Amino acid sequence: WSCLPGIVYAVSRLMNFLAHFLLARHRDSPEFHLGSIFPDFGKRAGVPLQQSAFAGLPAGQYSELLAGMQLHWYADRQFHNAELFTSGYHLWKTEFGSSISGLHRSFFLYHLLFEMWLDRVLMQANPDAASIMYQSLESVDHSVVRDFALAHTADQDHLLLQTTEDFKSRKFILQYESPEKFAGIASGVFAHATGQTRNDELRLSIMNQLPRMDLHSYSFLRKWDDFSKNCLDDWEFPY
Repeated sequence: WSCLPGIVYAVSRLMNFLAHFLLARHRDSPEFHLGSIFPDFGKRAGVPLQQSAFAGLPAGQYSELLAGMQLHWYADRQFHNAELFTSGYHLWKTEFGSSISGLHRSFFLYHLLFEMWLDRVLMQANPDAASIMYQSLESVDHSVVRDFALAHTADQDHLLLQTTEDFKSRKFILQYESPEKFAGIASGVFAHATGQTRNDELRLSIMNQLPRMDLHSYSFLRKWDDFSKNCLDDWEFPY
C-alpha cells in the first residue's frame, strides 16, 4: 500500500489506458501510441487537451502524436455509447452494487470499476501488451513531447510532462493482475477522485468480487473485439 498515493495521482479519473493503446497498436509509431492516451494525461495534469483546440491545426512534426489524440477522442465517444460500456457498467452495478451501500457517487464507482477491470481483462488476454505499451512510450523522443507541450499548453507544460513521466515510471497497470493490488488501486482512485476517505471495506469488497466478475471475461473480450473492429473500421488517419 505504500506505493498507492503515487499510483492514485497517476491514474485518478483515467481508467482505460491499455484499451486505448490496443486500439492504437495497429500503427507502428510510439508517438501515435502516446497520442492515443495523451488527452488523459492532460486531464490528470489539470491541462485539458480539448479536441476543438486542435481542429485544423497543421500536423507538421507532430502528425503521429496528433493523430493518436484524434483516435483517443473518437474512441471515447464511441466507447461511452457502445454496448460494451453499457453492459459492463450494468454488470458491475448489478453484481457488485448489492454488496455495498451508502457510497457517494456510486455511478462513478461502477464506471471506474468497469473501465479498470476491462484493462485487467485485456491484459490477461494479451499478457505482454502492458509491457509493450510502456516500452513504446519510453522510446518516444522526449524533446518531441516537450516541444509539443511548450507550444500548446503555455506555462503548464511542466505539469503535463510530469504526469507523463509518472505514468511511465510507476507502471501501475502491471499490478492489475493481483486482485489485492487491483482492489487497492481502484478503491484509492475512487476515494481520491470523489474527495472521500479511503474505504477499506470497499477495497475488500472489490477484491472478493473479482473472481465472480472474471467469470464474465470471455464474453467481454468478444464485445471488445466487436467494438475495436467497428471503431477502427470507421476511423481514418487524419494526416
